[in-house]
Amino acid sequence: MKKYVISSFVIFVFIVLSFILSPQTVSTTKITIDIILNVILPTLFPLMLLTLLFIEFGGVEIFAFLFQKVAGKLFGISGEGFCSFLSGLLGGSPLGAMVLYDLMDKKMISLKEGQKLFNIAAYISPGFILVTLSTLNNTPMLAITYYLTIVLILILSGFFYQDEVSYFDLEALKTKLKQRYKNLQVAPMIILIIKKASISLLIISGTMVLFNLPYVFFNQFLDNKLAIFLSGLFEFSKGSILLISNKDLLSYLGVIIILSWGGIAMLFQNASYAYHNIKIKPYVITRVCSIILNLILFYLFYSF
Repeated sequence: MKKYVISSFVIFVFIVLSFILSPQTVSTTKITIDIILNVILPTLFPLMLLTLLFIEFGGVEIFAFLFQKVAGKLFGISGEGFCSFLSGLLGGSPLGAMVLYDLMDKKMISLKEGQKLFNIAAYISPGFILVTLSTLNNTPMLAITYYLTIVLILILSGFFYQDEVSYFDLEALKTKLKQRYKNLQVAPMIILIIKKASISLLIISGTMVLFNLPYVFFNQFLDNKLAIFLSGLFEFSKGSILLISNKDLLSYLGVIIILSWGGIAMLFQNASYAYHNIKIKPYVITRVCSIILNLILFYLFYSF
């Protein structure tokens, strides 16, 4: 109950500030909406629809059957969990988070396994990290090293939540698919998928707009770079993009910290995990470890 009170209070403060600082708020909100309309809507929304179609038509069961032994031996997770793992690894949040939530909702992934997969499912898209960090010294090497380091941390942290792994044979796969297709109604299912994707997109858009408002407040009292950095800890996309354009050491360090942390907005976007009793503490610990290790990597690999 306490966390909901705190969350509600934070949102209330942001709303009040948006009225007090209305001219600046309008400008910041317009920039955020432009990002949503020009980047997120045309790329993320179709990907969400395709992913949900993949799940509803039995793609997860087929994928799980093909890769279950690899997943079990390498990561100690089920084939279904491996599907969620790869969606988070390749697509980042909210795609990975959406897949994990849907599979947990369908009882295809256990709570222990969901906790193990949460760190990678609820994190920034690797594409955003690669594009952003590759501009530091005109090479993607730092970005690739950075992301592989985070993946290593996430995988290692997951071993604290080992779960029993069981395999199923071809006959079991056929049974699973028959059960799925038995009562499948295509039209209602497609409507439900569009509804799910639309709600997810609205949540993402709303949190982006809301958590970009701290920049307006910080910029009234602090140095512009510091204001951008602090606001980036709330919502990573705008903060990291603005900082990296400055092309100086402190700005680069700020970008590393922002991307390693991931932003408070991302936690709000993935708040649905609370219904599955997912713990946030391991996620926060992993993010702090990512900050420390990636600052070390930055010091070792970046040449000025």
